[in-house]
Amino acid sequence: MDGGFREYVANQADLLGAIRLPNDAFKANAHTEVTTDIVFLRKRLPGELPAGPVWKELTAITNSLGESIVVNEYSAAHPEMLLGEMRLEGRMYGRGEPTLVGNGRGLAEQLTEAIALLPRDVFRPEARRVAPPPLVESFPAPEHIKPNAYALLNDQIAVRDGDALHLLTGLPNQVTRRIRG
Repeated sequence: MDGGFREYVANQADLLGAIRLPNDAFKANAHTEVTTDIVFLRKRLPGELPAGPVWKELTAITNSLGESIVVNEYSAAHPEMLLGEMRLEGRMYGRGEPTLVGNGRGLAEQLTEAIALLPRDVFRPEARRVAPPPLVESFPAPEHIKPNAYALLNDQIAVRDGDALHLLTGLPNQVTRRIRG
C-alpha cells in the first residue's frame, strides 16, 4: 500500500492487525510466488477517535543475513505476524526485491497462530433501531394509490393500509425527506 492510500484508510478505520504470508503461499494452486498481506481493519463509528497500532510509516529492519529491508512500521513492531523472514530476492522482474521467504513450517499452523494474536471482540453492532411510526388518523384510500404506497394527504405523509390511508406522524426528518423525494 502506498503512503497516500494508507493515510486515506487510516482516516476511516483502525488497523487490527496484518499477517504477511510467505511468497510461496500460492505456489501449489496458482503457480505463482508473491508476498501477500492479509490486513484486518475496523471502520470507526462516527465521532470515534483513532486507535490501534501504528502502521502508516515505513521503517527498516535487518534480517539474519544482515540485509536492510524497508517494511511497514506495524510489521517491524510485530515480526510474529511475518510468517517467514524478509529477504532481498527476486526472480522474474528483478533482483533485490523485498520478499517474505517461508521458514519451512506449515502455513496453516502458522496462520492459525497468527490469527490467535489478533484482537478479540472488536465487532460492536451499531445500536440503531428505528421504531415504526405510530398510525394516527385514517381516511378512505383512493383507488389510484397502491397498497403499502406512500401518499401526501393535506401535505402530510400517509400510507395505504388495506382500504385506508393512515397519516404518519413523528417520522425523523431524514425519513420524511426520503419519502417526499
